[in-house]
Amino acid sequence: MIKEVVESFYSKAVKDVIIGYHFRKIQEGTSENVLNPDISFFKNHIPRIVTFWKFQLLGEQTNETFNLINSHAPLKLRKGELDRWLMLFHQTLDEFENEDLKKLWQDKLSFFAQRFRASKKIFS
Repeated sequence: MIKEVVESFYSKAVKDVIIGYHFRKIQEGTSENVLNPDISFFKNHIPRIVTFWKFQLLGEQTNETFNLINSHAPLKLRKGELDRWLMLFHQTLDEFENEDLKKLWQDKLSFFAQRFRASKKIFS
């Protein structure tokens, strides 16, 4: 379910009018439709995000390290963009039926949102 949620979220986020431009910055290659790139343009990024969520939600061990604050700081997010990201992610989670995993995921989203809001590095 984790991979499906991530892919579903990315398919929405890349074309979102408010936050899509952040996601399109990391796409691999160029799409005919610049505002709606295919999920395949994130073929190297999506597995990393899936690994991150497997670590966070299932405790799966990984050799990768994740520093969300430092890796997102160059984006110079606006606070409303974080709220939009959260809204889209929650909408995506609502499409899936595993209530236990959804609840855990929603709790993690709240935790990370608090960390982002408290960080001086994230917002421009």
